[in-house]
Formats: sequence, structure tokens, C-alpha cells
Amino acid sequence: MDWGLALLVSALLVGCTPPFASPLPSGNGSPVAPTNPTMTLSPAQTLPSQTVTPSKALRFISSAAANLREGPGEQYEVIGRFPRGAEVELLWQEGEWASVRVEGKTGFLYLGFLTPIRPTP
Repeated sequence: MDWGLALLVSALLVGCTPPFASPLPSGNGSPVAPTNPTMTLSPAQTLPSQTVTPSKALRFISSAAANLREGPGEQYEVIGRFPRGAEVELLWQEGEWASVRVEGKTGFLYLGFLTPIRPTP
């Protein structure tokens, strides 16, 4: 073996430590914590299946009137009717429908009837 190469490899390895200490048992049988961890893992995040809009997002009814429904579709019962310009709190969106709160009632409005700008009367 070439002693020059051996000296070079030895010099490079001096002071090198693995990024994590191996979890060997200590004298009492419990694992030893790593002395020099180099990364932190965070919990996985799941994404919602619908588009989420920030709370207190205000919208206004842009059509002459809009029916507030129990669910996201015309097949759901009408639980309120609101005029053009009524202020709506947008909770979240699902397809073409928005979950909203209007004058204390929570339900669904067709998204096409909502605008971020207050319409003129």
C-alpha cells in the first residue's frame, strides 16, 4: 500500500463524524439520543379537497336576488332569499357553490351570484 495515500485518507477522515450518533443502549438499557442531529422532521400536512377561502372574506350578491340553499345545488331546499347588494361572508367554495353566512344564516349560494365589489343599486 502507498503510505502517502494512506496518510492522505487518514488526514481527511480525522474529525469526521456521522451526522447522527447511533442509538446504542446506555448503561441503564435506554436508547442514547443523537448528539448532533442535523435535520428536524415536521408532521405531514394534508390538503383539503375543496378550495378554502380565508374566513371573513366578504362578497356581495350581484344578481337581483339570490336563494340561500341547504346544500350546494338547486335540488336543495331554499332557506332564505337575499337582494342585490346584500353582504355575504364567504366561508369556503365547492365547485360552483359557496358556503356562506348571510344575516346570521349559514347555507349555500351559487358562486356566479357573488362579487367582491359592492354592486350599485
